[in-house]
Amino acid sequence: MGVLLGLFVMVLPVSLYLFFQRYMIMVTQGEGMSPTLGDRSRHLFRKGQYQPKRGDIIGFAYRGENAEWLREMYGEDYDVPDRLNGCDFIKRVVAVGGDTIEIRNNRVYLNGTELDEPYVKHEHHMGDYGPYTVPADSVFVLGDNRDATWDSRDFGPVKVEQIFGKMLFVR
Repeated sequence: MGVLLGLFVMVLPVSLYLFFQRYMIMVTQGEGMSPTLGDRSRHLFRKGQYQPKRGDIIGFAYRGENAEWLREMYGEDYDVPDRLNGCDFIKRVVAVGGDTIEIRNNRVYLNGTELDEPYVKHEHHMGDYGPYTVPADSVFVLGDNRDATWDSRDFGPVKVEQIFGKMLFVR
């Protein structure tokens, strides 16, 4: 019994260390991804660089990289609220590098074709946007709750290098 306990005590920390080298747990904050992900729910992400695909739910860090792009898009007076700088986000990829995204009449169009988005929640007019072609090194992300989210409409495209993980599964 003592040998098994000793082995367990030695193996557990190594196993946990290896697990958290490859995976991370993120907690949603707010309703930006509802109804898909609830507020304060926990989700498992695989860490590491990968080539994101449309529909993936990703975790990424926003560090204020797009200030110049935002001022060009929305005018010199536009600023992302300071509270967003340094935040980690969970959002859905709707467009990848080279895609053209447009929002009009509460519908999202990808390369001219309306997206079928059964997971989306919105009750109010979300405002028209674009058309905008996503840079080759970036993705365009939206929250599933379009009325209550900060996403690429607010802080611009997300560079692939800012992505730190892909969510492994959605219940």
